[in-house]
Amino acid sequence: MSTLKSLLLATRFEPDEDAPRLVLADWLEESGTTAYQALAEFIRIQCQLARLPDNHPERADLEWRQRRLWWDHVETWLGPVYEASREFLFRRGFARVELYAGCIPDNELRSFLTTSAWNWIDALHWISPTARHLEELLQAPAFSSLVSLHLQEGPPIDRAVSLLSPDDSPLPLRELRLTNCSVDRAALNALIHWPQLSELRRLDLQHNHLRGRDLDVLAQSHHFPRLESLNLRSNLLADGWTDKSLNAFLDSSLLTGLRHLGLGYNRLRNRLDALLTSPRLAGLVELDLAGNMLEDEQAILLATSPHYRSLRHLNLSNNEIGVAGITALSASEYLDGLEVLDLRDNLLVADSLWALIRAPHLRGLQRLRLNRLAYNSYPLLSRLRGRFGHCLEMD
Repeated sequence: MSTLKSLLLATRFEPDEDAPRLVLADWLEESGTTAYQALAEFIRIQCQLARLPDNHPERADLEWRQRRLWWDHVETWLGPVYEASREFLFRRGFARVELYAGCIPDNELRSFLTTSAWNWIDALHWISPTARHLEELLQAPAFSSLVSLHLQEGPPIDRAVSLLSPDDSPLPLRELRLTNCSVDRAALNALIHWPQLSELRRLDLQHNHLRGRDLDVLAQSHHFPRLESLNLRSNLLADGWTDKSLNAFLDSSLLTGLRHLGLGYNRLRNRLDALLTSPRLAGLVELDLAGNMLEDEQAILLATSPHYRSLRHLNLSNNEIGVAGITALSASEYLDGLEVLDLRDNLLVADSLWALIRAPHLRGLQRLRLNRLAYNSYPLLSRLRGRFGHCLEMD
C-alpha cells in the first residue's frame, strides 16, 4: 500500500479526528507539488476553523485564505468531478459531492469513477443513478473511499451487491442513505448480509417499499454492530406488521446501540403499543412517530413509560392526539429531558394548550413546535410565550 493510500485510509476510518488529516497535510506539503501544498494548507485551515467559535478574531483571515485556496485550486483537486457535480462542499479538507446521473456519459463512467479526484471526496449524494451507475460505483475505488453515500431515486441495490466479490475487510462507510430506491425485502436481505458494512453508524431507508413483516429481516443482521441511527420513515410498515416480526426486531442486537429511530408516516396507529413500552428502546435520544394516526392511548403509553428518560427529540406531528394525550405528555416526569417536541397537526384545542402551559416538567425544551393559533386564541399565545419564550415555534 502506498504512503498516500494508507494516510487517506486513516482519515476515512477516523473521520471525526483531526490528527490523521493533519498527518496527511504534512505529507502533502512535503510532496513538492503546488496543488498538494495548497491542499495541505487548505486542510489545516479547515480543521482550525472547525474548532474556532463563530466570533473568534482569527476567523475572518482564515476564511479569506480558505476561499482563495479554493478558488485557485479546486478544479485541479477535483478534476472531472468538478465539472460533473451539481454541488459540492468541503468540510475539514474533504469534499461532499452531489451528482445527477445525466451528468456523466456512460462511455466515461468507469474512468470518471477511477480518477484520483476521489482521494479528496469522502461523501457522495447521487440522484437518479441507473443500475449500471450503481454496479460500476460499488466496484470502483471511489466507493471504497466514501464515509457517506446517499443514493436517491435509484434502482434496488440487491443486484449490484450480488456482483461484489466476497470480502470481509470493512469499508469506512458510516452513513448509507437509500431514499426512494425501491428497497424491498430482497434488497434489504442483500444489504444486511453485506459483511463490509461493520463501520456503519447511520442507515436511512425512508420512502421505500418495506413492510412490517420485513422487520424480522432487519432482526437477522449481525453486520451493523455500531449502528446508531435507523430511519424507516414513509415505508409500508402497516402492511404485514405482526407481533412475531416486531418481537424479533425488538430482541435483535440491532437495537443495542440505537440512539435515533425514525418510524414516521407508516400509518401504524395502535400497532406501536408494544414498541412504545419496550425497555429495548431505553437508549433512544431521538424518536420520530409523525404521521402514524396515533391517538391519546399511544401518547399516554409513551408518557408513562420509564424507558424514555434519555429522549431529547420527539416528533409526534400529524397525529390525532387530543387533550388526554397532550396532558399526559406535559405531566410526564420521564420526558423531562426533552429538548425538541413537535406536536403540530394534532387536536390542539384550548385545554391541550393549557396543559402545556401548566406542565410541571419540560424544563429543558429548546424547541416546541405547534400550529399557528387562530386570531381569537391570542391570549393563549401570550401565556405560551410566557411559559416557553423563544423556544416556541408556531407554523
